[in-house]
Amino acid sequence: MTAGLAGRPSRLLMSLLAVFALLVATAVNPVGAQDSTESTPEESNPDRDPSRDLLNLDDDGRQSPRLQGIWSDGSTVWVSDGHIADKIFAYDFDSGERIAGKDFDGLRVDWHRSVRDMWSDGTIMWVVIDDGPDWLFAYELESGQRRSERDIDLKETVAHGQGEWDSRGNDIPIGLWGNGTTVWVSDDDGVIYAYDLESGDFLEERSFGTGVSERNSARGIWSDGLTMWLLEGKSKQILAYELATGRRQPHYDIDADVDAFSQFTYGSDTGPAGLWSDGVTMWVPLVEFVLNEGTYAANQGIYAFHMPERPALKSLGLSDAGMSPRFSTETTSYQSGTVPTWLDSVTVTAEATSLTVSGDAPSGIVSIEPADADPDEDGHQVDLSPGANTITVTVTAAGGTAKVYSIEVERDYPETFDRVPEHDVEFSPELVQSHGGNINPGGLWSDGTTMWVGDYHSNSVFAVNPKTGEHEPARDIGVSYTIWSSDGLWSDGTTMWISDPSNPNERRLAAHNLESGDHEPEHDIELPVENGRPSGLWSDGTTIWVANRSSQRIFAYDLATGVLDDTLSFETASGNRNPSGLWSNGTTMWVTDDNDKTTVYAYALESGAALTNFWFHPDGDGANTTKRSLWSDGDFMWLGEFAEPEGDDFSGTGSLKAYKMPPSAALESLEIGRAVDTGSGSGSSAKSSTAATPAESQIEYIDFGTFAPFTPNYRATVNNRVSNVFVSATSEVSDATVQIEPGSGTGNRHQVNLDVGENEITILVHSADGSNWQTYTVTIHRNPVGGL
Repeated sequence: MTAGLAGRPSRLLMSLLAVFALLVATAVNPVGAQDSTESTPEESNPDRDPSRDLLNLDDDGRQSPRLQGIWSDGSTVWVSDGHIADKIFAYDFDSGERIAGKDFDGLRVDWHRSVRDMWSDGTIMWVVIDDGPDWLFAYELESGQRRSERDIDLKETVAHGQGEWDSRGNDIPIGLWGNGTTVWVSDDDGVIYAYDLESGDFLEERSFGTGVSERNSARGIWSDGLTMWLLEGKSKQILAYELATGRRQPHYDIDADVDAFSQFTYGSDTGPAGLWSDGVTMWVPLVEFVLNEGTYAANQGIYAFHMPERPALKSLGLSDAGMSPRFSTETTSYQSGTVPTWLDSVTVTAEATSLTVSGDAPSGIVSIEPADADPDEDGHQVDLSPGANTITVTVTAAGGTAKVYSIEVERDYPETFDRVPEHDVEFSPELVQSHGGNINPGGLWSDGTTMWVGDYHSNSVFAVNPKTGEHEPARDIGVSYTIWSSDGLWSDGTTMWISDPSNPNERRLAAHNLESGDHEPEHDIELPVENGRPSGLWSDGTTIWVANRSSQRIFAYDLATGVLDDTLSFETASGNRNPSGLWSNGTTMWVTDDNDKTTVYAYALESGAALTNFWFHPDGDGANTTKRSLWSDGDFMWLGEFAEPEGDDFSGTGSLKAYKMPPSAALESLEIGRAVDTGSGSGSSAKSSTAATPAESQIEYIDFGTFAPFTPNYRATVNNRVSNVFVSATSEVSDATVQIEPGSGTGNRHQVNLDVGENEITILVHSADGSNWQTYTVTIHRNPVGGL
């Protein structure tokens, strides 16, 4: 940022010219004088707000008054007079009545000709003077007493001749404004200089050039902390600059060329000078000469202008993720870079600037998209999907003008589900030939030794060695004649259930003996009409889930009775319109889609909520390769893939493609207990624990149900005397991270204090690479005194 002029007239010459101009103006025909009866309406300027003008101020009989500096605390307004060196005048802000008791009297007249401008932090009033030492002089706001220790030497603090700054420095200061820590001072060279308010040090990084460098042009300044407005005397415009960067913001300029001002020529002693605003209205002091019965008289006034309606943010933040570039109210596009896959949500905070108001209208409205995922939490929660995410923040001003900010967040895909071709299962040529040259693996299930494959193009279920792909015909299953297409498979080790989406007359899961292959109709599960195209199957041994190919739904049934359980059934995501294969690890269910050939979807088994962090995009030609079935041993996942035929030419061979599963983030064990004194005589059933301290203590374990690594939620009730418990949690793999909240301690001995009533303990397990995690929740109800 550069500043100013290469040269300027001497101060003595400027003073003589100013005096001469004033004498001519007042004695002959004052510059700008007009007959008040010929004034045109000031409302012609849409930026004007005459309803808030302070006109005809009492001038105490001063000759040729010249208002210039202005500052207010909202109730009193102080103004300086360019022809009065030793005083600052106080007026009531609402009525314009003089408040002489708040005047600053007895300012040192040998320093300067007049006070150009002033600004206060509410305690100290700093003034900038005309034709005197280049200082900011400090006074007590309440008493007017000098506070010389708070003065700031402007010229001496600027690094003369260094960088872009004018070698003369801040030697003709004019206007000033501060924010409590920094004070900015405008200068005739077109630079707005910044200083540390406490130390007086020059702050080059906060200073900027305005391009306004003609004599008497750069006058008063005021800022809301985001935009700096500068009164430019020649054009009678109030120019806007971004405070943080110094960049021009012409869309926030204010037109100050009203009738009263337009009568004064450039260089006049009586033109507009200072600025002050309450954030809604901008005031500019001025003296207007009017013709009254043949005599020119001076009317002092403080003229009001509408501040620009500005939809803008004062602040914008994103938790747990960086944001580039650094926030600026005028910058609307931001990027966070790539965040790790385990970061599944961020919190957005946004605050509108005060200048989004108009008059007494309410503050600007801020809306954020996507919608708040958790309204009960502070801030606006946004769930992140793997890949690109766009967050938009719209701020709307009272008049309806809107401004949109955007943040791009790239969430990394899990570093899992990588292809591991060495674990693929390729069917032997003999097997492929025996099936007419093609196999469409519609269902998969394995006991760890043998892999059973249902062929969607036939009713056969054949057995292969998962390591070699060799056919094991002795373990094939002779499928019931009612099965047209063997699609979904699942077994409890004794019975194999098979689904068929192709036979409209048979809505059932056909049960077959795994050893003999015989049909066992007594174990068949009848399906309702809405589950008329059953596909993939998976069960935890109690409930069996069935995908329905013609609807976005996974149905759940009691495995023993076949009764539909709507509480465990769930809808699939919008892209997962034709769910096909199923497999779950007990907490997460992965689902393929018969039409979407590029994505394997994931859902929380308990709630059906989409777990986008575990969606993955398998390799292969997505245009013609169907991923119909899947099965996993916990370390690898196999997808049954089939190349779609050309017309009636079923010449695809089909194969089982292997992918690496996420590393374990499950607990191997979870115990909750309390230490009991061996001599307490409590009679409770307690067992020793190597973790118990002190040594004479024993552990009484709390019953919260049977722990299983893929069961996330547990509950227990304790009597009132149990005021705290310890939690011991061990992960399945040693390099996983275990975090327990609330309380303190380690994963092996974490202490939690209990309140009366509900207490929720959360155990979060992260895999070593952060790509997988599991959350367990134990709710402990502590009974009140006297409760059981």
